[in-house]
Amino acid sequence: MNKKVLLIVLGISFTILLPTSIAVPSIQTQKSDFEHAIKPIISQDFVDKIFAIGRITNLQIEEDSVSFNPINLWYFGIQYLDGETIWYVGHTKNLDNVFRFSQSEFKGILTQGFICGIIDLEQEVTPTITFSKTDMISTNTLTVISASPADVDWSDLELQVDGTAADHGMSGTVTAGDIIDITAIAGTGAYTITIRHIPTNTLIGSWDFE
Repeated sequence: MNKKVLLIVLGISFTILLPTSIAVPSIQTQKSDFEHAIKPIISQDFVDKIFAIGRITNLQIEEDSVSFNPINLWYFGIQYLDGETIWYVGHTKNLDNVFRFSQSEFKGILTQGFICGIIDLEQEVTPTITFSKTDMISTNTLTVISASPADVDWSDLELQVDGTAADHGMSGTVTAGDIIDITAIAGTGAYTITIRHIPTNTLIGSWDFE
């Protein structure tokens, strides 16, 4: 049976479900980059979220990144490994370390002397999807040749006809052999079809039909 523990930090309440038996190894990191300091400790099944609290210095907030040196910093996360829940706890106070992450990865309090919040290290992966084009008088299609990673969802892809979004009519996981009926979407005239990955705002490909 799980025990419920209430953690209160600076007036912020966190309800945490703890199993009756957990492993809590103490970890000292000397890495220079925050993400690289954390990720080698954990497996690929890690939830990719770290709670960090402590004193910092040399805070630098740039256009799309944040960096600082720890004075006395604690951080922890949860890993699910072989059906067990393991807490990972780390502590560092090496002023030579520079911890760096993007602004979009942090939610919480971050000041010149203090940090308290959640750092989300999970990065959205830009998929690689290849298509073959069929451009005939009465039939225009795009057929998926390959998709990587294997769990790309059609709902994350936007199709545009000459720059205007259109419903591609596809659903589920992108799979080799899937066919987009371009004729049903845009007819048989001359136009340009583009496909964009919405989460990363990345162009997957562009095809001219005549």
